[in-house]
Amino acid sequence: VESVFASCEENETLVRQYLEWKSSYAPVAANRYAIWVRRFQSAINKTPEAVTVGDWSAFARSLIGRFAPKCVEYALNIAHNYLRFWFEQGRLRRLPLYLARVKKAIACSHAAITEDEYRAVVRALRAEGGKSLRDLAMVMLLHDTGMRVGELVSLEIDQIEEDASATIRTEKSVQRRRVFWNQNTDDVLHELIVERINSKAPTEWLFVAKEGAGEKPITTRAVERIVA
Repeated sequence: VESVFASCEENETLVRQYLEWKSSYAPVAANRYAIWVRRFQSAINKTPEAVTVGDWSAFARSLIGRFAPKCVEYALNIAHNYLRFWFEQGRLRRLPLYLARVKKAIACSHAAITEDEYRAVVRALRAEGGKSLRDLAMVMLLHDTGMRVGELVSLEIDQIEEDASATIRTEKSVQRRRVFWNQNTDDVLHELIVERINSKAPTEWLFVAKEGAGEKPITTRAVERIVA
């Protein structure tokens, strides 16, 4: 009887074939999908012909509680796309696609930081000196303005006004709003801007992360890790 289980080499071959197809029209997505496709294929450890609804359900259950709800939704959507690929190749015969639909997740809300916690974070960042200037500016700006992290990471240097304000486009609409911050935050922001200008920054982004020899806007995930 032919085994339904896949060897490590077969698992990687299946993943590679899917990612090559994905890269042909969405190379960025293929790079992002790779880790979850490999996790899914390693978890089921079967050839496409042998995949069952139970395999899908077991993988979904293995994620719950280990990852945030939105992350679980993202992972299952990727797995769904992977299965759909094999369905269209004629190799997925046991799993009707409608059974693999992914329920929309509701993101968990985060408790607001208290004033004591905020002051403790600021003290710790100030104690680290210039190496934490960017992080200190982000924490203080988020605290004073209440802007979303996505709005913060999209800020450019020329949006910072002399009157300690900035006009930003709201993350969930095309409308614009003006935000203000206090003098202490303004002092830190201008110190950061001077540092960026003096270092001949190659981009106009206010908050950046190093990428090889260059830089890129800091990601929302990186900010969340800093303020968590």
